[in-house]
Amino acid sequence: MISSARCAWCSRCRNARCGNAATPATRTHRPFLTVREALEFATIEGARANGLDRKIGTLTPGKEADIILLRTDRLNVMPINNAVGAVVTNMGPQNVDTVLIAGKVVKRDGQMLGLDFARLQRLGDEAPRDRVYAAAKVRNSRI
Repeated sequence: MISSARCAWCSRCRNARCGNAATPATRTHRPFLTVREALEFATIEGARANGLDRKIGTLTPGKEADIILLRTDRLNVMPINNAVGAVVTNMGPQNVDTVLIAGKVVKRDGQMLGLDFARLQRLGDEAPRDRVYAAAKVRNSRI
């Protein structure tokens, strides 16, 4: 979500700075996309585009509580002088501390809860690899 907001913001800012190829006298300058608008694209506007704005997208009574708590004590966001700007321009997955989906905590202190990572790693590593080797009719040998 954060990367998508950053991409939209950077793209719009680049287009606004570059303008079009017309002469300076005829060039039209479009306003920059603000970081707040970029964050809205990733939250309420994303929910609205998917027909889910009555269920998610804002912190409103009656809606599901999908919340991401971000760490602000990392070097990539210091100093925090504009919280929304820091989220859109600097934060990434390394800043995600806690995630609540429909009010249920699924990640805390940067760690997913209730997952068997060893099993997931086996399933994600062995099964696809074995299928590829079998489909290619190649012996599965590690170097």
